[in-house]
Amino acid sequence: MKIAILGGRGFIGSAITRELSKKHIFFIVQPELKNTLDSLIVFKPDVIINACASLPSASEIESRIANFDYPLSVFELILEKLTYSFTWIQIASYYELELPLGRNDPYTKHKFEFRNLLEIECNSKNKVLRTLILPHVIGKGERPNRLVGTAIKSIRENQELHLENPNIMLPILIIDDAIRALAEFLENDQSIAYAIPIWYGSNRRLIQVIREYLGKESLNSDYLHEAPIGIGKATFPPKVHGWMPLVSLEEYVRTF
Repeated sequence: MKIAILGGRGFIGSAITRELSKKHIFFIVQPELKNTLDSLIVFKPDVIINACASLPSASEIESRIANFDYPLSVFELILEKLTYSFTWIQIASYYELELPLGRNDPYTKHKFEFRNLLEIECNSKNKVLRTLILPHVIGKGERPNRLVGTAIKSIRENQELHLENPNIMLPILIIDDAIRALAEFLENDQSIAYAIPIWYGSNRRLIQVIREYLGKESLNSDYLHEAPIGIGKATFPPKVHGWMPLVSLEEYVRTF
């Protein structure tokens, strides 16, 4: 299979490219290269994977460019230039499932708006759109100072922790299992699926669980203080057929 990928050098995108290129032929769309889109058309992909995304904390403008404007420009180009049937796979965030629960940040809004536009355009142009929704993915290659890795290090070193959003609900999956989910998704015919998390609970409870896994007693840290209730648990679409995560949160914490 010939696969083109947007966002192929990010945390998730680079893992997709590294692992799935063992079986498939990959083309990484690099927006800073002048002729990258011309080369994409010459490549003639069977599948386009959109793993392009801003940081969740991005500004309105940064989010709009990364999550909507840029992938839309690529989508419109291939609609014009590729006359054969192809499949667009959208890597979506669980944040999008939290819109009915009150989430309304630029990142979530733009990714959801782009996916809605894709659905309309693919239906009208008789193209195949498939969506894989991922939880919060952690593991080797993620940027520093993300919650789980920071918590593990701090707890091991008996340092105080501060959580800005202790009651936010966080579904977690290890990167290797996320890539396995995508590999399985590529081989089946689901239009939308969710890579189920290995853990789903509040940040407050997550820190307590990590402490338990590391055999540390609870400290009087900020995560124990009262805070406003966060967004509740989302409702998920069906899980990826034929796939289950292999690495538990406990195993990851203990071997981190």
